[in-house]
Amino acid sequence: MPHRGKAVLEPADLSSLLFFRFLKLCPTHVGFWGFSSFASVGIGLFSSRNYFGTGTYSRSNLSKRWIPVLLLLLGAWALSLWCASATAAAASAGGVQWLAKLVERNDGKAFCAPATTTIQEFAGVLVQYANAHGITNINDAQGVRAWAKRYPCASNSASVTRPVNSSDKPQPIDSYQASGAPIKTITPIFSQLLSMSLPAAFGPSLAYQATTSGTQYIQESVPVGENVNNWTQMLTVTGAKDMAQNPKVSPEKLVEYIATDYKKACPASFSAVAVPVGKISGFDTFSAIVSCGQSPMTRGRTSESAMILAIKGERDYYTVQWARRGAPSSTPIVINEVKWATRFKRLAPIRLCPVIPGEHAPYPSCVNQR
Repeated sequence: MPHRGKAVLEPADLSSLLFFRFLKLCPTHVGFWGFSSFASVGIGLFSSRNYFGTGTYSRSNLSKRWIPVLLLLLGAWALSLWCASATAAAASAGGVQWLAKLVERNDGKAFCAPATTTIQEFAGVLVQYANAHGITNINDAQGVRAWAKRYPCASNSASVTRPVNSSDKPQPIDSYQASGAPIKTITPIFSQLLSMSLPAAFGPSLAYQATTSGTQYIQESVPVGENVNNWTQMLTVTGAKDMAQNPKVSPEKLVEYIATDYKKACPASFSAVAVPVGKISGFDTFSAIVSCGQSPMTRGRTSESAMILAIKGERDYYTVQWARRGAPSSTPIVINEVKWATRFKRLAPIRLCPVIPGEHAPYPSCVNQR
């Protein structure tokens, strides 16, 4: 959640956007320009040293001696421009390739663009998103998020099943929402299924969902009538493929990593407390509540607090995060652990289920798991 300063990109300037994303300065360009300038001036001063303070100063002679110096400076300047131009061209080509691959991986999954959408139109959406969010360096997740907002799919891969703790016959989802009953969702995320309850206020539709770079998954839900840019509450589910195979990662370290982003964003009003929840489906977990008294995401107009649960699955890591915004505070907010624990129980039961070959939504093996 670190905040970035406002920057404006011209809507039609695709090359500018790709340049910002990929540009790495020519390794010799700045160094050569600086060295040439320094050396040229030094040569000029050395060659003209006899003309200062000796009484034999000649303006015409000094001018002639500086001509080679000026030519050297001009040559260095021309080389610098050529290097920058070549770098920008390479950056633009690489940027188009990055954009095309990102579209290919996620179109029809995280977003559903019309078949006639051109690469320029995809890029234009990124430029608009960058301007709206003050971003000059768009990453994969932000790019997919921008396209998901512009080209939403009619449905998502999460399976919405039945109301939790209800023996009634299945009814339309809208009726469960109206009754205030939570909805059980089951989502395939890499090697396992994640099952949890979705409070009725959020509804069955996801505000944003994407798998990026093949190893990261994220979905976000907000209350009905809100969106991912303007919300009072947000439920976030993430997955990190094969991270459980890394012995250096633990559920506690993963939560600490997320909490660090909060702390960096609001060091003066940050607070946190660990809240143990025990194992889930036999898998290790760690959870904590973190808070920013003044959230930079809303320019300090609200606070932002979240309970974060990390689960170490068989192969992958998963997190479930419930964030809420409230009144701002210039000092750390006192965290009400009981209130947050009660709130988080509304997501129960949270489970991890195995993926059964050939089984499809609504994943009956996971629905019936006890």
